[in-house]
Amino acid sequence: MSTENNINIQQLSQSERILLAEELWDSVAKNQDDLKVTDAQKKILDERMAAYDVV
Repeated sequence: MSTENNINIQQLSQSERILLAEELWDSVAKNQDDLKVTDAQKKILDERMAAYDVV
């Protein structure tokens, strides 16, 4: 992680923090194929989905 662009989040306005969160989320979503899910994580997700479907 680069620290050359330090941002003091507490100095941002609420709307600026929301925009920053949106930009972060968009950058993650754009590269979602790069995210690796382990078999253990898949198992947990499957279990949670099964429990959700029961309700």
